[in-house]
Amino acid sequence: MSRVRCQMFNGGIDAALDTYEDTDSPDLLIIEVGEDASTLFGSLGALAELCRVETELVLIGPSNDITLYRALTRQGVADYLQTPVTAPLLITALFELFRDPDKVNLGRVFAFIGARGGAGSSSVAHNVAWMMGEQTRGNAILADLDFEYGTAGLCLNRTPEQDIISTIANTEKLDDQKLERLLIPYDDNLKLLAGVNLPKHKQNLEPESLGHAIDLLRMLSPFVILDLPPTLCPLTRKAMHLADEVIVTATPDLACLRNVRSIMDMLSTMRIGDTKPHLVLNQINQPKRPEIKPADFTKALHIDEPVLLNFDAAKFGAADNNGTLVAQHRRNRVQRNTFEKLAYTLTGNPPSKQGKATFKPGKWLKGKKAG
Repeated sequence: MSRVRCQMFNGGIDAALDTYEDTDSPDLLIIEVGEDASTLFGSLGALAELCRVETELVLIGPSNDITLYRALTRQGVADYLQTPVTAPLLITALFELFRDPDKVNLGRVFAFIGARGGAGSSSVAHNVAWMMGEQTRGNAILADLDFEYGTAGLCLNRTPEQDIISTIANTEKLDDQKLERLLIPYDDNLKLLAGVNLPKHKQNLEPESLGHAIDLLRMLSPFVILDLPPTLCPLTRKAMHLADEVIVTATPDLACLRNVRSIMDMLSTMRIGDTKPHLVLNQINQPKRPEIKPADFTKALHIDEPVLLNFDAAKFGAADNNGTLVAQHRRNRVQRNTFEKLAYTLTGNPPSKQGKATFKPGKWLKGKKAG
C-alpha cells in the first residue's frame, strides 16, 4: 500500500459522475451508496460510460441483501462491503481484489538517445516523461543515465545528492524499495532518478547491474523513461537492449544521418524482430542554416512518419532557466502538441479526454446493457 495514491471526495455517485466527466478514472474506485437500490443501477450505468475499462469498482453501503450483492457482482462490480467498514476489512478486501499470483504488472521502458551531442534528446525525454504522467495521471519515472553530464536535475529544478552509481552497482542489496527511496518527486505524476555527476573514471558500473536496476524500475512505474548519453558505450547498449521502445533524436544534417543509420544497424542486430526505433527530427526549419529536408532524411533511413520538432530557443531557454518544461505551458502550443503526440504514440493513451466516446464503457453493467 506504500505506493498507493488516494483522493477523497464527498458526494457519492453524483460526485463521481461530476469528477470523471472530464478526468480519467483511477484503477480503483470506492463509492459509498445509500439504501435506495432502485436508482443504483441507473447511476452505475451512467458512471460506466465515463470510466475506463480497467477501473475496478467497490461499493460500500448499508444493505445486507444477498440478492443485491449477487446482482451487482454479476454486472461486474468487484465487491460490495456492508457498513460499518473498518480499515482492516477494507485493506483485506482490496488485497484480495488485486492479488493475482499469475499476474506481474511490469512497466514499459523507453530509451531516449541522441544521434549526437546537442541534438536535444534530453529535452525530448524530459518533456515526454512529464507528458506521459500527465496523460495517464499515473506515475512516470525519468531516469537520467548520463552520469557525467546529465541535465535532468537542472531542467526540473532538483538537486540530486545521492551517489546512485554505487547504489545500483551493489546488486545484492538493491531491491525495489531501496531504489524507490532514491526517487525525487517532481510533481504528482513524475519522479526523477538522478545522482551527482561523476567523471567517467569514477563510474564503476557494470551493464548487468544497470539491467537489474531497470528491471526494478519496471516494478515501480508503468512508464520508465531512460535519458541516455549520446555514446554507444556498453551501458547505453544494455539500456537500449532492455527497452521496449527506442527513440532517437537527430538534427537534419549529414552527421546525424550517418549516426542514426549506425544506431539502427546496431539495434537490428541486438533487437532481432523488434520494430525500428522512433525518430525525432529536432531543430528543423532553422533560419539561415542548411539542412536535409525531413522527407529526404527519412527516405534514406526507410523510416515512416518521424516526429518533427520545431525548435524555439526562447521558449526552451526560458523553461530551462525557470526549472520547468516546455510541455507544461499551454502557451507553447506547437511544442506541447508535438510531445503530446509522441507520448500518445509510445503509450497508446489518448492525448486528452475529448468525450465519452474516447474510452470504452466500464465493465460493470455490461451484461445489463447487452440484455
